[in-house]
Amino acid sequence: MSKKNLCFVANYEKTLLFAKVADKLTDANIFWITVNRTLYQNLAERYPEKTILLIDKDFVLANKKGNFDTSPYKLNEMWYGDRVLKNESWGQTYLSNLSGIYYDFISKNNIDFIFGEQTWAHELLAHRVSSLNSELGCQFLSPHTVRMPSGKFAFFKDEFQSTIQIYRGEGFEYEQHQLLKAKKPEYLALNNTILDKKSKLSYFVKKGKYFFSERIKEAHDPTKPDSLYRAFKGFFSYYINKKKYHAFVKELTVTDVADKDFVLFTLHKQPEASIDNTGRYYENQIEIIKNIWRILPENTLLLVKEHSNAIGDRKLDFYKKISAFNQVKFIDYKSDSYQLVKKAKAVFTISGTVAYEAALMDTPTFTFIPIFFNGLSLCKHINYDELRKPETSLKTLINSVEYSETTDQNYTNWIHGNSFEGIISDYNSNPACMEDANIEKLVKAVNTITSV
Repeated sequence: MSKKNLCFVANYEKTLLFAKVADKLTDANIFWITVNRTLYQNLAERYPEKTILLIDKDFVLANKKGNFDTSPYKLNEMWYGDRVLKNESWGQTYLSNLSGIYYDFISKNNIDFIFGEQTWAHELLAHRVSSLNSELGCQFLSPHTVRMPSGKFAFFKDEFQSTIQIYRGEGFEYEQHQLLKAKKPEYLALNNTILDKKSKLSYFVKKGKYFFSERIKEAHDPTKPDSLYRAFKGFFSYYINKKKYHAFVKELTVTDVADKDFVLFTLHKQPEASIDNTGRYYENQIEIIKNIWRILPENTLLLVKEHSNAIGDRKLDFYKKISAFNQVKFIDYKSDSYQLVKKAKAVFTISGTVAYEAALMDTPTFTFIPIFFNGLSLCKHINYDELRKPETSLKTLINSVEYSETTDQNYTNWIHGNSFEGIISDYNSNPACMEDANIEKLVKAVNTITSV
């Protein structure tokens, strides 16, 4: 049997993880895509240069592929959702040129699978060029945690984390597992550590060194802003916004709402792939809040909980617009979300893990995009069209879902059966991902999924 041609999209610190996996895929030919010259040089020390596609700004802007038809790829959509390209005058030209470059690279090298994330526009474009040109015979898969059960990941087929690559044959009888239970993500403790570091002088010093050394070297990287001024401004605005939040945003406590009827909406950090890409067309969180509020009875609060990692990202005006709606209140961002979920009449989110957790805690929960854990009985996908119906109310939404142990048991067995043991992360976030035992698990998973 001929070797498969596998391509990895380099992703900064996570590149080391993928490289260790690639080294052990001895029955495959390995290719790489990278936006960063430093990563390119590092990879070139281990792989033939012809197997590495460098898609930095200079190369892509200088290489337009004739009259290549870009119309299928919705370049405006990807440009708008990219936190850097949307601010650059050359951003749309970059994506236009890149689409043809991708097609040629995949075709010339007979790439069978591309493994990458769905964060940046160049990653989404690689997915679209692969999936919309069947003659290429290439599939883009995103290895990503399934959140629960913990310590497991799956390969997602689509851009929205709604479809998992199934590797069990038709009619496969899934092993029976204990019903899933809500469990707080392991990364929360790490987030607290990162937030603590950001408040220290050493963090400012480190950032300063970065701006005047590495940042200058990365000027050709399309995921880095052209304007150092804009990058500096964003860095310092974070601290100004953070102080304004704590000074002017009034938050209720759990005690304040102990005897109140309420629904809960947890804000997403933004920009972030989970909302700007996975949740696109529903990325305006103020609009989401307004449309939830529209269907609420007058005696029901809409509690909005800020993401701890997002405090400092948003201007005060954002919170003022939300507070303008009657009966919409902010709840202490440090409050225990599980305590709130248990008491909430319903939980709303765009694509957040809180929906997964709430559904496992017997609270009706609604997501504004379809996502894989909508397979749980109490987790329903809704949209604006449903909210617009005159007959739709909070009560009818809640009544539209009903707990089913059978449904949840089937989902539990299914998610266990189509996910793999292993940690997909980077050495800074979770050093355990680089351990040999974890690498072996990831290698086994890649070999399994590419043999389906």
